[in-house]
Amino acid sequence: MKLYQSTIIFTFSLLLLLSFQSNASISDATWYVSIDVDQIENNEIYKMLEANSDKSSGDFNVEFNKLPKEISYISIYGNAQGAEDATAVIQGDFTQFSINEYVLNFLYTQDDVSKLIKEDTITYKNNEIQVLKIDEDEGKQGDKLKNAYFSQINNDLTVISFNLDEVKNWLNHDYDNHDIIQGSLFSVVVDVQSALAHMGMNIEKNNHMMQSEIFQKVSQASASVSQVNSDMVLDVALTTNDEATAIQIEQVINGLVAMSNLSGANDENELQSVVMQNLNIERNGNNILISSYASIHDLKRQALKDKNKHDNLDNQDKKVKVEVKVN
Repeated sequence: MKLYQSTIIFTFSLLLLLSFQSNASISDATWYVSIDVDQIENNEIYKMLEANSDKSSGDFNVEFNKLPKEISYISIYGNAQGAEDATAVIQGDFTQFSINEYVLNFLYTQDDVSKLIKEDTITYKNNEIQVLKIDEDEGKQGDKLKNAYFSQINNDLTVISFNLDEVKNWLNHDYDNHDIIQGSLFSVVVDVQSALAHMGMNIEKNNHMMQSEIFQKVSQASASVSQVNSDMVLDVALTTNDEATAIQIEQVINGLVAMSNLSGANDENELQSVVMQNLNIERNGNNILISSYASIHDLKRQALKDKNKHDNLDNQDKKVKVEVKVN
């Protein structure tokens, strides 16, 4: 599992957002990703992976428990139609904690980043908006600057965006009826009520991302990861424009699963075998619902096997070959 170092998670998010052009508002959002930081921190699988990880290897090095304790939930949304954009909505306890200051303090400790940024502030309806100006050309002639806007909306919510108008929309309380945690940016098929993380993407106008002609008829994809009792559950939903297409896609997916089972590919990995055995595919109208689960016990066992295998390979690499010649 590849994740990124938590101590630079905000910098990473910032650099991620820099790749987007900011034009759309929340009403134009075609994708979102939401992460329940509190739930992940308390999840048994996460705790085990974090405890057993080799921090120097890069295999697993996002440590959510090293995020500021005030942060409880992170959502990022944007528009993938033509020009792309993204806005991060961060929820938590901001009565005595400022994400703006946290990010700036961190950035100024990074020599390769601090020289590329400048600060400014904007006052809007008695609210302060922190402006972070990023020099993309590192001071070359014809400075190419991008502005990132940070604002604490209230004691529970902070917004980061490259679209000033989008920050103002939050400050204007235009989005008070949007419950980010419950995924109300737009309706998705999967259950998000207790998910550790969930996402949705309206891809109807972006079906070029689908290589298969039949899968180009998918209008929305959504997914969630949840812990249910002693199991970790993955739910995926595909929504099509009509029931006939849903039937076709259901048949294709069932065929691919059958081919995988016949190939014996699952025999080499116990966890993969469990997931495939627990796989359930069903259609409800024009929705195809795909779900599977594995017990926390099975996940822990596989993780320990992978770790032992990794450690054994490392030990083999460290062995010194000694050649003794006897005359």
